[in-house]
Amino acid sequence: MDVIVLAGGFGTRLRPWTEGRAKPLLPLLDKTLLERVVEAVPSGMVDRVVVAAGYGIDEMKSFIAGASLPYETVLSVEHEAMGTGGAVALARQHLSGDGPVLVLNGDLISSVDVAALAAHHTATGAKATLSLWEVEDPSRFGVCDLDESGMIGRFQEKPEPGTEFSNLINAGCYLIERDVLSGLSSDKHSMEREVFPGLAEAGGMAGLAF
Repeated sequence: MDVIVLAGGFGTRLRPWTEGRAKPLLPLLDKTLLERVVEAVPSGMVDRVVVAAGYGIDEMKSFIAGASLPYETVLSVEHEAMGTGGAVALARQHLSGDGPVLVLNGDLISSVDVAALAAHHTATGAKATLSLWEVEDPSRFGVCDLDESGMIGRFQEKPEPGTEFSNLINAGCYLIERDVLSGLSSDKHSMEREVFPGLAEAGGMAGLAF
C-alpha cells in the first residue's frame, strides 16, 4: 500500500521547537514525528511513503537519505501552500503501486486500526473511507452523518452547539481509490471541504468509528 503523509505546515503552533526544524522531524523519544505517524500502519502493509512537505525541504531530504526506514520514502515538494487536496494531487506522481492509497495527517499520532479501515473500505466498495472519532464538543470540527451500513451521507462544518447531527469527526486518516485521485484538481483546494462532500452525495464515502 502507498501512503501519503500530509506534512506541509510550518509548525507555527509548535514554536520555538520548530524554529529551524521541519515539524515531521521533531523527536519523539527515539524516533521522529514522521516515523511515529507512519507507525499507525502495520509494517507489512506499507510499500512506499510519500511525504508531502513544503518547509524544511533540505533537512527532510537529508533525513530520508540517511535514515534506515523499513519502507521506501520519497518527498513531494510543495512550493506554495496547496491545501490538502492540492497536496494529495501533487503527490500522485510519486505513487508506485496499485489499489487504494492511505492518506495520513502528518501531525497526528493515532490509534486507528488501519487493517480494519481497509477491510471496511473493501466491504463497502466505497471510493473513499474516512476514520472517525467521537468527541464531546464537535463545534470546532466538521462532523459527518454515518448510517447503519457504514456509509457517510453528509458533512456539517463546525456546527453551532445543539445543531450537530453527530459527534463523529475526521480522525485524520483515510483510504481513497486511485480513480478519485486521478480526477483531483492540481489547484489549491481542500479534500475535507471540496472533495469528501461530493463523494458522500454520490454514495461513495464510507466511514469507520474508532
